[in-house]
Amino acid sequence: MSEALARELKALFARGADTPLPDGAFDALALRVFEHQHAHNAPYRAYALSQGRTPASVRHWTDVPLVPTTAFKALPLVCGAPAPAAVTFRTSGTTAG
Repeated sequence: MSEALARELKALFARGADTPLPDGAFDALALRVFEHQHAHNAPYRAYALSQGRTPASVRHWTDVPLVPTTAFKALPLVCGAPAPAAVTFRTSGTTAG
């Protein structure tokens, strides 16, 4: 991730949920994150392309392709090399896994 984008995200997270971004600022940031993920996450890029979505075609954050939750169990949806899991959550048996 670019250092500028990482700094911007860290500053945003530090603000907390009680200080939301204005709509335009959120949209611009979401599009930058999508562009980064599209460039650096091969499984996500393949999924986005299968949906006909690229950074050039997505104009609003609501156009960014949403990944089904089941994909997170099947694919390494990370930008960069996956790190070993620090914590593993077990289910009560109500979900697969």
